[in-house]
Amino acid sequence: MSDNEKRNANAQQRNRNAGVHQDRHNTAKNERAAFDNIGLTKRNAEYMYRFNQALQGSKLTAEKKSEIIQTTITEIQAAQKNR
Repeated sequence: MSDNEKRNANAQQRNRNAGVHQDRHNTAKNERAAFDNIGLTKRNAEYMYRFNQALQGSKLTAEKKSEIIQTTITEIQAAQKNR
C-alpha cells in the first residue's frame, strides 16, 4: 500500500466515524439523576448510584435488584429523618 493510499484509507475511516457521538457522559448523568430529588442527601444519592452500579454486575434478577434498591432507599430516608 502506498503512502497516499494509507492516508486515503485513514481519511475514509475518519469520515465514516464523523457522525458518531458517544453518550457515556449522558448515560451516567441519567443514571445519577434517578436518585436525585427523592429526598436523599448528595452523599446518599452518590452511594445509591454506586450501589446500583455494583448490583448491575450481579446475577440477580431485575425484579430482585429493583426490590433491593427500593428497600435501601426507604431505609436511608428513614435514617436521614431520625438525625
